[in-house]
Amino acid sequence: MQQQQHQQPQKQQIVEAPPQPSLEELVRQMTMQNMQFQQETRASIQSLTNQMGQLATQLNQQQSQNSDRLPSQSVQNPKNVCHFIEVGKAMSRTSTSSTFLVRK
Repeated sequence: MQQQQHQQPQKQQIVEAPPQPSLEELVRQMTMQNMQFQQETRASIQSLTNQMGQLATQLNQQQSQNSDRLPSQSVQNPKNVCHFIEVGKAMSRTSTSSTFLVRK
């Protein structure tokens, strides 16, 4: 007996590639990503600037507390009370200003 091998032709599948974005679309996407990156970078720099200012203020306060020198920055007066010392007597009054330079 002779066996005949029947070969079936292989079916080729044609897969279509997804459409490629146009050059204009690629430039638009890249521009949008660049703008977002710039905004995030600006926000990060602003945050770091604020943190550095806070550190400088804290360092200044610690240094002035540990020395006999006046602070280089004005100090917030939380009660809005100012004390004046004159020769021979002391006076007190409420002030409308909330920032004073504290002197010892």
